[in-house]
Amino acid sequence: MDKGKYLLFGILLLNQVQPCFGQVPTPSVPRVSWSASSMDSLVERCVADKTRISQLPVKALKFDEGKLLSKALRRGLPELAVRRALQFLQQNQDRIPNKEYLTIVDYAQSALDKRFHILRLRDGETWSFPVQHGRESDPDQDGFVNSLHHFGNEVGTHMSIVGFAVTGGSYYGHSGTGLIIHGMETAKNDQACRRSIVVKGGDKVGTVWRSRGSVVLDSRRAEKVIGQIKDGSVIYFYPGQ
Repeated sequence: MDKGKYLLFGILLLNQVQPCFGQVPTPSVPRVSWSASSMDSLVERCVADKTRISQLPVKALKFDEGKLLSKALRRGLPELAVRRALQFLQQNQDRIPNKEYLTIVDYAQSALDKRFHILRLRDGETWSFPVQHGRESDPDQDGFVNSLHHFGNEVGTHMSIVGFAVTGGSYYGHSGTGLIIHGMETAKNDQACRRSIVVKGGDKVGTVWRSRGSVVLDSRRAEKVIGQIKDGSVIYFYPGQ
């Protein structure tokens, strides 16, 4: 494990971050399970954070799917991604603590495009920002994730993840405020926390610079964005298919 991964888990330990969702099967729109699975000592803090999220109060939130979809499409969001994400949220609404926001990362778009989309569910307001992806998901460094074969779930791949995830807690590291990500699909993205896949800030957004798998926002926006979507909101990493 490289220094960045040790740093992340050291931060989590110092902050006494608390635990997690269990893994789920991988249908097109999976059902969340909250039972914590056994993990090795390297990811005890991930389990702790998942458990903490699972114990947060879940508030009901009614929203008009038709209006949300209409507004999202007018803002240029991919229709299939929005439909899938709203379906996931509806199927798991009793297990999602933060239903104020829904995030879609559209990996069909370039790193130069505004492809990190945040939807406020109560009124359909949308904010979009460029973000960077994992270096091994873009080996030719042209700003695009090459194909479905360039998403990863194994430690050390330095690839971006794909599929449904739930946000964990925030932490403060060498890049400033960061956000833990818990992948919810078994064998697809369930190693995200163990891989130290996070949302964080950086100073090279808007270029084709690549991360080690994390989602990197402009550092000037990261803290505010993370504050909105942390603690149990849905984030969908859309592969474009």
